[in-house]
Amino acid sequence: MTDYFALLGELRRPVIDLEPLKARALALAAESHPDRLRGASEGERRAAEERFAQVTAAMRCLADPKERLQHLLELERGRPATGVQPVPPELADLFLTVGAALRSADQLTRERAEAQSPMLKARWMQRALAEADELRAVRDRVRADQDAALLNLAGLDKAWTAQATGGASSVEPLPLTELEGVCAALSYTGKWVAQLQERELALTL
Repeated sequence: MTDYFALLGELRRPVIDLEPLKARALALAAESHPDRLRGASEGERRAAEERFAQVTAAMRCLADPKERLQHLLELERGRPATGVQPVPPELADLFLTVGAALRSADQLTRERAEAQSPMLKARWMQRALAEADELRAVRDRVRADQDAALLNLAGLDKAWTAQATGGASSVEPLPLTELEGVCAALSYTGKWVAQLQERELALTL
């Protein structure tokens, strides 16, 4: 398993400053870009292409909070994640709310074909606009929970910083279970935001 943190010269930790990360990734990508090795041997070009692909994949992974946490957990545990994470308990009520909003929007979308007359179409549009407002309200709630999960990372990040610098808490076990919870929260909320946006678009087009 490639350590993307090491590849980009970044400390292994949950929180990353993206601007320096992007600068290092761009510099490494430029060094290994296949266009710079036109006179090189086939083996050198192939190695450069692989390096370029790795740097690109590393940047894409570490720039996304959920992907970064999944990668960090795999590195710390020494194995890929297995199975689907359950919905975190603190998101259980929101899970039900999102599910109800999606089902309601899907039902209204199916009813569009039944609105044949101009009057029925106008009524359907009124309902669709109201439903879209509800979807946006639910999406705002989901994004608030996303923001809360990201804020939790700052506290967890201290454990990795202490380990890297040899601080007082560097001998304590890393809070991997808590990190898994944040990762699951980001995974579910990210999926819900995409689903709610998709339903809203279907109702307003």
